[in-house]
Amino acid sequence: EMSTAVMTASLVAGRLRDWELTLKLAVQSLRLWRWVDSPMQSAPTLALCARALSDRRPEAAGLIRGAAYAAFHSASLDDSAVPTRHVSGSSDVNFILRALREAGDLVAAALGDAKRQELRRAGAAMTTDEAISFALATAEQKTFA
Repeated sequence: EMSTAVMTASLVAGRLRDWELTLKLAVQSLRLWRWVDSPMQSAPTLALCARALSDRRPEAAGLIRGAAYAAFHSASLDDSAVPTRHVSGSSDVNFILRALREAGDLVAAALGDAKRQELRRAGAAMTTDEAISFALATAEQKTFA
């Protein structure tokens, strides 16, 4: 299915740390998954958007980062969405969470730690639809010239 393929491509681009391509693919993924209530699809895509935007749009990245954490939390509350066994052995397994931490570090470096925390709380308070709408609007502002 196209939506899964685009999301997978965005994950691959994020794993390769090509943030411009990641953002382009994540935008397409968010458009395709937008009306499906699935935190397991929106959480990683929002996380990669946050990291992709954090260098040039730290305030927007901080909000999206908070929404991504909230989506991960929501997914963890749904037992069917969470693997029953822990994957271990590879430091690369959690590259999405590492990207979220990097985004937080970049936001804090640009705006200060208090602002980073404030943005995370504000992003976490957004609905999934609000977060996706915000991410799409931000990414479509020609962030990468």
